[in-house]
Amino acid sequence: MIPDFEALSGHAEIHKSVQMGKSLFQWYYKIEKGFWRGSRTGSGSFLNLARTKCVELSLKYPDLIDARFSDFHPNEYTCMVYPEYFSNGARIADHLKFKYQINIDGNASTYGRLFWQLFSGCLVFNQESDFTQWYHFKLQPYVHFVPFKNDISDLPEKIIWAKKNDKTARIIARNAEIFANTHLNAKAIYDYLYYVICTCSKLSDNSN
Repeated sequence: MIPDFEALSGHAEIHKSVQMGKSLFQWYYKIEKGFWRGSRTGSGSFLNLARTKCVELSLKYPDLIDARFSDFHPNEYTCMVYPEYFSNGARIADHLKFKYQINIDGNASTYGRLFWQLFSGCLVFNQESDFTQWYHFKLQPYVHFVPFKNDISDLPEKIIWAKKNDKTARIIARNAEIFANTHLNAKAIYDYLYYVICTCSKLSDNSN
């Protein structure tokens, strides 16, 4: 797989926002909740979206999860029927107030979100998924992130686990940051792209 277009762009503004958030919100002062803001992307009806289920868990367990849709249009039917599912968006830097960052698929795997989450120094909770990105095969559960089920059902218990095991949670968050600094910096991304192109070229030559 080749790197996605967002990774190839360099993410300069994202890196700047992450660094700002890291400087403002240190680990021991972060809010111990899972945090998510995003759009209503994904397959199926609104109530069946994985992201909607995460918001519903947030409404049920507000002490564990703060999740809302941020594509808010007051006069839209869904927003009027389910106003509690929506809130204002948040800058990346403000996400880092929260110790636990949630990553959930939309129409496909997230591009920029998981990318910056791995740099954030926060603990990443990553949905189990058939979608994959070019670097996912190098990520290991409970080494670089905490997995939760595709249907989101076990997310609250995973967050409770993290709260009870703060030392381990911080190690996983640090591992993710080391991974990102090693494998997701600009040079590493283009080195990987060069490797893919060379490999494809060799395969093409061998088929002739």
